Amino acid sequence: DLCRRRAVSCGPIRRDVFGSRARTVIWLPTLAQVVAQFLQKNLAGWTLILAAELSPCGASRSANLSGVMGWGYGATRLIMWGVMRIGAVNYLNSKPLVYGLDALAPSVRVTYDLPSRLADSLAAGRLDVALVPSVEFFRNPGCMIVSDACVACRGPVLSVKLHFRVPPVEVRRVALDEGSRTSAGLTRILLAEQYGVRPQWEALPIGCGVETTDADAVLLIGDRAIPRGEGGRGKAEGKPPSPCPLPEGVGREDVRFVEVWDLGERWTEWKGLPFVFAMWVGRPGVDVGEVSGVLGTARDEGRRHLAEIAAREAPLVGIASDLALQYLRDNLHFVLGAEERAGLRKFYELCVKHGLAPGGCDGAIWDAGKLGAYRR
Repeated sequence: DLCRRRAVSCGPIRRDVFGSRARTVIWLPTLAQVVAQFLQKNLAGWTLILAAELSPCGASRSANLSGVMGWGYGATRLIMWGVMRIGAVNYLNSKPLVYGLDALAPSVRVTYDLPSRLADSLAAGRLDVALVPSVEFFRNPGCMIVSDACVACRGPVLSVKLHFRVPPVEVRRVALDEGSRTSAGLTRILLAEQYGVRPQWEALPIGCGVETTDADAVLLIGDRAIPRGEGGRGKAEGKPPSPCPLPEGVGREDVRFVEVWDLGERWTEWKGLPFVFAMWVGRPGVDVGEVSGVLGTARDEGRRHLAEIAAREAPLVGIASDLALQYLRDNLHFVLGAEERAGLRKFYELCVKHGLAPGGCDGAIWDAGKLGAYRR
């Protein structure tokens, strides 16, 4: 269309389709002409890709993006690429990973959502890179771990809790937080491996608390799972009361549990390895380019500003700032190192054993985060 409307002077035009998107490959006469023409025209929102830079598997190595962010060339053809669509978790635990990201990469567009929804958006092509549950990397062939930044723990995680109304061995029904994928899988594995229990599973809708279900056990993740100590309990700013109906005969204060598991602590005591809850993952066909380095830099800056992040976010979560700082500094780990990869690999093996993921991912996990992007 650009050529037909004489926005640029072009040679032959070809339309190629990769995945869910069509892209136009245009032959441009010379680089000098390219620069002169594009300085005079507004190309925001267009994507041109270089056919010569297609990867062997047929997916473009150029980002499938919208909006103009930069340009490069090969032979006499121009490559334009645009806004990288990144999805981050809207929990306190992800705030250090996106610290200053807007300044580090002005052309990156960050959206926030629940872990499970980010995974769905990445799979559907609505995002290019997302902080997704680790189990979703196992389940999606072609995806890449694009950074050594992650959300992990080496002991109690504080924000992933399984509440029991009956002893674990007696559990028959479990309500799983709708925002969870990895923690839901870990819950299934722990109950099966440690107690031989394979209960019925049901969803706990977002916004509904443990008091809104009469299931034998309830999994909560994220900010609402963080226990409020003395002086730390409060309602998150701007958050209305839960609209979820209560089981008949149950009041909002009538919540009793015989046992509560911190799933991070449960895993590390069992396997002696860290647990990786979420990682930065790119979908097939996306060239993350310099984004990998930017994500690592944002993580490093976030780790240097944990007190600032805690003070800013604590009122939004409804906890004391010192509890928020303790959580970010002492309970979470943000680097996908050798021990984290070993823990991730062990979790993957258990997911395969219990039918939660297909086989064939071992090598990608072992190398993940070492030198850049690694493909599933």
